[in-house]
Amino acid sequence: MLSTNSVFHPDSSRPFRSESERVEALVRFYQVIAMYQKNDDIKLGGFDRARLVQLTYEHCCSQRSQDRFLVTAYHQMGLEYFPDDTELSFDFKDSLYRFADHLMNFYFQPFRLWALFKRQPTAKSSSACLIRDRHKCVVSRKFDVDEAMERYERHGPEGAVDDDGARLFGTGYNQDRLVVTHILPPVDRIYTGNNAVLELLDDGVTDTIEGVSNTLTLTARNEFSFSNFGMFFERVGKEENTYVIKTFLPRALNQPLTRTLFVPQDTSIDMPSARLLNVHRAMAQILHLSGAGAYIDEKLDISSSYEVPKSLA
Repeated sequence: MLSTNSVFHPDSSRPFRSESERVEALVRFYQVIAMYQKNDDIKLGGFDRARLVQLTYEHCCSQRSQDRFLVTAYHQMGLEYFPDDTELSFDFKDSLYRFADHLMNFYFQPFRLWALFKRQPTAKSSSACLIRDRHKCVVSRKFDVDEAMERYERHGPEGAVDDDGARLFGTGYNQDRLVVTHILPPVDRIYTGNNAVLELLDDGVTDTIEGVSNTLTLTARNEFSFSNFGMFFERVGKEENTYVIKTFLPRALNQPLTRTLFVPQDTSIDMPSARLLNVHRAMAQILHLSGAGAYIDEKLDISSSYEVPKSLA
């Protein structure tokens, strides 16, 4: 089996020397992917390894990150040993599958495990996150029931209002128990060796995974779906802080919601990082479309540990 570090080509940080060189490498990469992309492994209860490698490349969040991943994959599949005009008759299945298994074992599966065993954000980050998000779930807009009861005890039913001045009691105001969650696991808490693979998705992103910008306020059910990459935020064009929130539930059960995130009055509190949300979205797409997520769920029996929400409301 590949070690945690041996999977990375020593020259993978260097860009291609020309656009034509990049195109040639990409063509051959897709040729190999197409040779083994038959979904046989999904039918056997596994995951589509060729699709996992392809999707990881396609969901890298920058050209530089895509280049690094392409060079790494190119090296691991042994493509550099074949002239560009050579017909690809060599059997690349073993090397391709080893690379996919490494991505699974040292990256995607540990991230799924983090969803079950993660630690909560610090008290300081949690407090700032709740203030920024106005003590509401950013998806359902339900108010934190614990905060509502504290305001009730201090101000009574007439004086207990939300952060915008709306009454919390006697008006049918929706409340729920909320949690503050990380968008991505902080670097110092994830499995050693994950950092390098995370950098493949977005070069330099590990330097930004900290503080309140890496937090969201969600209901407990939405938090479970989000942390397990069953829910993700997709930015709406160039609109600042506006996202379509999607799940992999059937559309008949749940339509995507469009939400503009709350902007804090206290400018010292950072907004949720668009960059981190984009990496989370990329991982959700990779896990779902490759079958890797379902494979891990079955292997770890994640699905039975909590009731997955039937809607985003």
